[in-house]
Amino acid sequence: MDSNYLLLFTDKLDRFYELFESIQEAAPFKVDISKVSDFLASKFKSTLDLFKPSDIYIGINGDYFSEVEQHIRGYLDSIEKKPFTNFLNLFDKSECDLPTIYGSNKNCYILAGEADFRNEIVSFNLFVKSLFDKAMLSFRLSDYIYNSFKEVVFGELLKKKTKELEMLKEELERTNRIDNLTNLYNRRALFEFLDNERSRTTRYLQHVSGAPLAEKDRSEDRSESLKDELIDEIKVGNYGIFSIMMIDLDHFKKINDTYGHLIGDKVLKNLGQLFTREGVLRKQDIVGRFGGEEFIVILPNTNGNNALGPAIRLARELDKVDFSTNDNIKFRVTLSIGISEYHPSDRDNEAIIHRADKAMYYAKQHGRNQIIIYEKIFN
Repeated sequence: MDSNYLLLFTDKLDRFYELFESIQEAAPFKVDISKVSDFLASKFKSTLDLFKPSDIYIGINGDYFSEVEQHIRGYLDSIEKKPFTNFLNLFDKSECDLPTIYGSNKNCYILAGEADFRNEIVSFNLFVKSLFDKAMLSFRLSDYIYNSFKEVVFGELLKKKTKELEMLKEELERTNRIDNLTNLYNRRALFEFLDNERSRTTRYLQHVSGAPLAEKDRSEDRSESLKDELIDEIKVGNYGIFSIMMIDLDHFKKINDTYGHLIGDKVLKNLGQLFTREGVLRKQDIVGRFGGEEFIVILPNTNGNNALGPAIRLARELDKVDFSTNDNIKFRVTLSIGISEYHPSDRDNEAIIHRADKAMYYAKQHGRNQIIIYEKIFN
């Protein structure tokens, strides 16, 4: 059993002092005998600092119970920051009505002055020990409930904090991949998407071209031809291929020089909103600002011919937009768009970007405001 402490106040119980001394020697718990005047002195408070709410009982004569209880409870609460309730009230049998006492306070012990001390010691020790056991069980139950609740609360807080950290991490990653002005992907993110798309398409083509051929077509002189035919057939459709659009805003320098850079920023911002407008591009298409007034759109599972559709939609939607200055001067902008599709021989992202960029410059050199497919012009 854990050590327990019983503090006995002997005021008005002096005639039981011999009994208290005997209890102090025989009790299976530590017994301190004191007076109320000793408790009220500051020197005694250092003793109370060692006590714990789970193992202290205070024995007080009924005449002093309320006043002393208030002092002790207040001081112990200030030490432990937990409610202290373990009080034992001692009464002289000649001064109380037994049924009334037990009806108002179960932590009472009635002292029978004429009883045999040996019997009184045993009875008193058993009574106090039962109170200690009850208090310890109550304390452990409360502690278990508290700790269980704490674990639940802390668990929920941990989940909440973890979720907040994940959200912050996602937001940080998103911020690191987003262009602040247009709210589109930035150059870094575009290259990541190109890497993923190129790897995915390469794996798909390797899977298709390496598929077992029919028995009659397994001759070595036919296998390469069939692979080429499979790839060509895939490219006629949209699987195993992707395309990109390189887009440049026509005469953007003139817009900045004429209306100022703030208006130029406004044009770029509005263009970013146009890219994400429903019906212009597909949900799986990826659009980002490549740099300055240049943009790239990645079109998964789309060959060069079919990339022409979203490019035309984009140009037509932009043609409906009237831009204005702070002086309400209206103007419109146009785009030069170069398209190229992924080639299985491409070893890096720069290869397809270079082709789309070359097609875009061809559009600018031949009048601007037009769409050029690289494979149709330069092949």
